[in-house]
Amino acid sequence: MFFLSKGRVARLAPMIATFALLPAAAASAQDPVLDRILALPDQSGMTHSSSAGSTTAALPDTDAGTLGTTSATAPEQIAQPAQPTTQTQPAQPQTQAPAQPQQPAVTPKKPLRTGTTCRGKRVRTCLTYRQGKLVKRCVARHGHRRCTRPAGAHAASLSWVGWLNGITEVGKILSVTANDRSSGCTGTVVARSLVLTAAHCVYTSGVGYHKEIHFVPGAKQNGTSYTMPYGRWDATRWWVPSGYQTSGDQSLDYALIEIAPQSGRGVGDVVGTYGISYGQSAFASGRTYLVGYPASGWFAADGRNGFSQYACDSTYDSNQQVGSGYRLWSACYMNRGASGGPWFVPTGGSWRVAGVNSTCDGNYVDATHYCDPWATRLSTAYFDDRIVQFWNSVATIRGTNS
Repeated sequence: MFFLSKGRVARLAPMIATFALLPAAAASAQDPVLDRILALPDQSGMTHSSSAGSTTAALPDTDAGTLGTTSATAPEQIAQPAQPTTQTQPAQPQTQAPAQPQQPAVTPKKPLRTGTTCRGKRVRTCLTYRQGKLVKRCVARHGHRRCTRPAGAHAASLSWVGWLNGITEVGKILSVTANDRSSGCTGTVVARSLVLTAAHCVYTSGVGYHKEIHFVPGAKQNGTSYTMPYGRWDATRWWVPSGYQTSGDQSLDYALIEIAPQSGRGVGDVVGTYGISYGQSAFASGRTYLVGYPASGWFAADGRNGFSQYACDSTYDSNQQVGSGYRLWSACYMNRGASGGPWFVPTGGSWRVAGVNSTCDGNYVDATHYCDPWATRLSTAYFDDRIVQFWNSVATIRGTNS
């Protein structure tokens, strides 16, 4: 058993690992391994959850610190772009896809949601928004109507959103699920041979661990195709906290993937690494810079296939209790495919990862198309003491922290 000795969490169940030996293959502009996965039925997902009821109250006391290493040679890559500095939102689909991602793509403003919408017949739910902020929720059932006003739910607050030329330490994850479907996510290199992502990117509740996983750092769009500036890297083992595996605890929606070396070099040796920051101090500045590879809704409408990096320069503004911990919210316009992407924060004079894209809130088409054509807010599990225990348990299994 693993026990936590710090913070308010008394105990964390054993971390359960699974592994798969994968064949190595040379990377090319159109990779046969990735093409095979892309041809499978898509099961990429980002769970829709409501930020209503989130609060700006202080997070619980927890130890703070860092994990992994930061060797990125150009952390200024994720500094706020000089232009534009005003809030923007994805434009309508273009008739022709650009040859490659632009930095940044300037997109027009869209008015924040205002007004009331209702759904359902026997049980009717009405939501009232004012300038993007949910101000009232009413539920009518059997002739009785009850209205509540959520506390702390904020209007979207972004300083910039747009396509990136590519942060090399952030990459596209493609995997085959236990039921033989494809899944696309985002991950960040946090150690010489480790990638951080979301738990739901490597484990499907009720189905099990994914069968195979591949990582393409700095993946780029090339028309309707893709390029791999640093090749394809194959995963050997991957882990999620047992609390996520047994009960789907959303406060533990993070995972670590071990990446096989190539010619004696780890993926972090080639592209660099970003360390992990945890605890309250990680969000002391309030600034969050979210990155991902969104692949649905508007992000697929102009011919892109999920190999373009997108970013939101935003602000962490609220949290809510979920599972055995907390979920944090930040304004951002991404969706499926961006899961597992980093929440960069400035800590101690450098950038570190303090969260991963987990769930979304905003527009949705139906139960299988969440946050389309784009989300308005994304969440991450709050990195508290338990991520330290998880990291250490993985290091024990691997026999190394690198």
